[in-house]
Amino acid sequence: MQTGSKARRRSNIYVIKLGGSIITRKDEAFTPSLSTINRVAKELARIYTDAKLAIVLGGGSYGHYAAAQQREHDSSAAHALYAVAAAMNELALLVADILALNGIPSLIYPPHAMCSPRGLRPNCIWQQALHALNRDAVPLTYGDIYPCESRKGWCIVSGDELAMEMGCRIGATKVIYVSDVDGLLTSSGELVPELRLRELELATKHAGGSSHVDVTGGIRRKLDAIRENWCDSIREVWIVNGLEEGRIIGAIEGVGPGTVIRP
Repeated sequence: MQTGSKARRRSNIYVIKLGGSIITRKDEAFTPSLSTINRVAKELARIYTDAKLAIVLGGGSYGHYAAAQQREHDSSAAHALYAVAAAMNELALLVADILALNGIPSLIYPPHAMCSPRGLRPNCIWQQALHALNRDAVPLTYGDIYPCESRKGWCIVSGDELAMEMGCRIGATKVIYVSDVDGLLTSSGELVPELRLRELELATKHAGGSSHVDVTGGIRRKLDAIRENWCDSIREVWIVNGLEEGRIIGAIEGVGPGTVIRP
């Protein structure tokens, strides 16, 4: 049980976005990568000892696959809303259980119940997540579906956008995107170790695309989301390879390998 004094020592706040390529097997529908989730949870537990955490999940072979199915079958809005929301709820509950087994108590916040996206801005209500954070619970949210005015009647809000907006609303100093690559790569495959915020627009023209099904636009959408949702509280955004042990803690400590983006 956490004591009041220990809770007060958690002054730093970090948002960790776990990409779908990390927590699921993106080439196998509705298949979690249990060994990786367990390893990452242990790494996050070490961070949680001294800091406050918020976690965002990518869709992977759950949300992205379910959304692709609904588009392929031209499903009604009602059926699509159910199918994608149910898939992401299943993934979130699974990750929450593994986090709990590693000593991290989380509370799930479904975006379809609290967000009204406008472009790349999720426009969510984060007050309850902040209350949970102040009680040492870990807010857990995810890329999700929501009703909208499109022709199909539904749209997707990306975890990439959610991570930045949540970071700003809860006062996070770092947002860490955990992917299956070492960071932002040039078209020739070389790692870009550092970028300034003003350089992101140029970087999107050279970023590689995703080889997996990804309904939110891959790395370009990620960089656009970072640029659009940046705020003064955020000092650094990292993109690191979650398939390699220790990379998340490395980003927390400010060392690579990875790509760091600064104002």
